[in-house]
Amino acid sequence: MHTRRHFSGLLLATFVAGSRSSFGAPQSPVVGGVHLGLESYSLMPLRGDGIEDRWIELMHQLGFAECSAYEPLLQPRELATKLQAAREAKDRAAMDAAMQDMNKWRTSLSVSSFRDMRNKFAASGIRFAFFSGSPLTATSTDAELDHVCSLTQALGAEIVTVAAGKSVVKRLLPLVER
Repeated sequence: MHTRRHFSGLLLATFVAGSRSSFGAPQSPVVGGVHLGLESYSLMPLRGDGIEDRWIELMHQLGFAECSAYEPLLQPRELATKLQAAREAKDRAAMDAAMQDMNKWRTSLSVSSFRDMRNKFAASGIRFAFFSGSPLTATSTDAELDHVCSLTQALGAEIVTVAAGKSVVKRLLPLVER
């Protein structure tokens, strides 16, 4: 059985032993058969213009070559702030309006922009393992569900993760299988 201390030692040894290939591109550490990567949710304080370049720089500093793309990290700050303020005020009408604006933004995301992001990261030796989309609700349209799948595919991610109820998952499964 491995303790946290043993795991931390293995993790540190992995970094010290060299988490970069001979070409300088990061190689994600593998500890006990588990690939380590960056959950981009941890970058939320950095969101805004130029996030992709800061994200790549941090990935290289950490020596990670795999990450998730957390969609809220990419959201425009003004929309996220509007939604957060409505939630804090517990103003249902304002929350609905803010969510409607967010959904408009989300569906406006072009597949080609996500493909461009994948290419930019791939040129730096980084791949997306997951796409973590925003929560999907029973009111999410089939077009929205399909769009999440298209964005995941454009990133080259193998896995999409979303918070969704059972009824949404039932609608999402055929789209993912396609």
